[in-house]
Amino acid sequence: MNDADDIARKPRTAVREGEVAGGSLRFRYREAGKGDAVLCLGGSVGFSPMRERLAERRRVVELMLPDAGLGANAAMVPAVSAAIAALGIDRFDLMAAGDGAALALLMALERPQDLRALALLGPMLFASNGQPGAGIAEEFLGRLGGLKVPSLAVFGTRDAVSPVEAARHYRERISACNLVFVYDAGHAMEEERPEAVAALIADFFERHDLFLVRSESDLIYP
Repeated sequence: MNDADDIARKPRTAVREGEVAGGSLRFRYREAGKGDAVLCLGGSVGFSPMRERLAERRRVVELMLPDAGLGANAAMVPAVSAAIAALGIDRFDLMAAGDGAALALLMALERPQDLRALALLGPMLFASNGQPGAGIAEEFLGRLGGLKVPSLAVFGTRDAVSPVEAARHYRERISACNLVFVYDAGHAMEEERPEAVAALIADFFERHDLFLVRSESDLIYP
């Protein structure tokens, strides 16, 4: 199953680009849409089809990060927070994919007052056996039990980079975490299943704790 045909029939979303200061650092950013803000840590070569769909109802802002900022780097939190404020964003929903999940979780732990909810796509904090992923410290993983922000971890059923076998460790370590598996999606789920992932993320960000999937159950999303 692939959403590419549906995407091809829809007009492209207007994407604005710029640069913003965050303390002593400067960040490139892309944004589209209007409404409540969704902040995406990191981006690919272009604005993904999934984020285009999400921008039909929300203001979606991608903040590009240096490679050093993708881990659980506490020094990045004030810089990213300053950049967010400079963009005129007060509270926001936060989304990160892959190795960006560690920084997103650190922001949720350090500045929970800024976040409404957190969504992680194919996060890479744990190996299948529950051991820390590459570059992740056990000390950081030990803090995840204190996370209070409503959270969602999404895995593709064909993801070889963030395998579904690792998913249960997120629930075990993060009490506020919901799990969803997206059918027939790999690690590039934003490109492979953009319509499905956008609908899922939008629903979670809209309803947070009233989301249709509770932490006690799993769902394989169509």
